[in-house]
Amino acid sequence: MIRRSPPNAPASPCYTSEPNLTSCSNNENLNITQRKRKRESDELGRMEKMMIEMKTMFEEFVSNQTQQNNKMDTLQTALEDIRTQNAKISILNSEIRAQNEEIQKTVSFLSEKYDEAVLEINNLKAECNKNQQIIKTLENKVDILEKNLRASSLEIKNIPLQCPETRETLISTVQKLGSIINHSVLETDIRNIFRLKSKTESNKENRLNTTHLHEKGPKHFLYVSEFLTAMTKRLYYLAREFIKTSEYEQCWTANGKVYIRKKEGMPSRLIKSEDDLVQLRRQK
Repeated sequence: MIRRSPPNAPASPCYTSEPNLTSCSNNENLNITQRKRKRESDELGRMEKMMIEMKTMFEEFVSNQTQQNNKMDTLQTALEDIRTQNAKISILNSEIRAQNEEIQKTVSFLSEKYDEAVLEINNLKAECNKNQQIIKTLENKVDILEKNLRASSLEIKNIPLQCPETRETLISTVQKLGSIINHSVLETDIRNIFRLKSKTESNKENRLNTTHLHEKGPKHFLYVSEFLTAMTKRLYYLAREFIKTSEYEQCWTANGKVYIRKKEGMPSRLIKSEDDLVQLRRQK
């Protein structure tokens, strides 16, 4: 800023004829003084205003600088936290990767064991089926042997208990029964005779019973049948139960075998095993 001195104003002429010479001189001086003070006051005002503005700008700059420093510190702290978290995440990723590898190994191991178990189960199933076939074959062979052993055996049911009951009394009872049905029985025809535990039941029908033997006591029906094996007895029982709910009406045994027939005069059907009855049920 350049300061200039105010130019010298030309002196106002004062004449002797001026009515108020003192006033003229004072007015001249007054004009010069007022003009000088006004310029200095303006310059000072501008300077003060400029200083205030500069001070304000400086304070704002300092404030902004402080805020920026605070923000930088905050950012730096955040970056440090991020670096720390990244390091932790990296460690966790390594641990997870290691765990995944262990899990993958475990799954592979379990998968191999599962395949081995499935193979072993299949082998056991095949062996079990084979053993079942062998058992079934052996049961059939045993049943055939028992049938051969019991081919000459008879089972008579509902014979009253005699006191005392001996082998001779039982043979005598069988001989009486043979004479009733017109079939003589010699003592030499009987190799062995004994009583089996059985359930006694009464019936009102007038069929073969104890009264035909002229025995005292309540009337009981007499049943003469083959001395069947345990397997054939069960098959005979299942066949009798089957005809109750089917179109078959007759069921009997002959020579240790079970037969069924729909009606009198129709061909009979041999029941060899329980599977035959299952197939007949499916054909309904």
